[in-house]
Amino acid sequence: MPRSLRLPFASGQTWAVAEEFNAARTRAAYAVYGREGHDGLAWGCPTGTPVYAMAAGTATAVQVGVVSGAREPGAPYGNWIRVESADAEGRYALTYAHLAAAQVRPGDRVAAGALLGVSGATGHCAAPRLQVRCQELDARGAVRDPDNGFGGARDCAPWLEAADALRRAVPPVRALHVRVPVGGP
Repeated sequence: MPRSLRLPFASGQTWAVAEEFNAARTRAAYAVYGREGHDGLAWGCPTGTPVYAMAAGTATAVQVGVVSGAREPGAPYGNWIRVESADAEGRYALTYAHLAAAQVRPGDRVAAGALLGVSGATGHCAAPRLQVRCQELDARGAVRDPDNGFGGARDCAPWLEAADALRRAVPPVRALHVRVPVGGP
C-alpha cells in the first residue's frame, strides 16, 4: 500500500466522513451481496465538489453516463475513475466513485493533486458523496487478495496524510447509505 495519500479535496477543504471502510452499521446491507461491508472510504460533500488525485498515476478506466440517483444493475459506483499508481511500497489502484462528471480519460497520466472530476450522487448512494476504494496490486497489475470479502479493497484511511485530522473530523453521518436492489455493491 502507499506510503501516503493526499486528501482528494482542495487544500483546506474538509468534509465529514459519511461511511468508513467496513463500518459495522452497514455490514448487514452488504451481506446481501456477499460482501463483508463497505469497500471504501466515503465523504459526504455537495454535488460538484472538485475531486483531486490522491497520488500520481495513470487513469486506467473511466465510467461515465450514469445519471444522478440511478440505481442501475452493474453500476453500484455510478460514474467512476480508476487511477493506478506505484511508489516504493508497491502498486495500488484508487477508484473515485459516485462522480457527477469526469475530467480524465483512460490512458491519461495524472499528477498528485490533479483535477479528476466532480463529486455527485450517481450509482448506489442516497446522498452526494465521494467514495474512494483502494486496492493493492501485484507486479502484473492484478488485484491482490480479491476474495477478502471486499473485492480486494483495503482501508485507505491509515495512509492519508491527514489521518490524524480524519480521526478528529466530524463523526460519520448516520443513514446516508441505504439498501439497494439485487445486483448492487
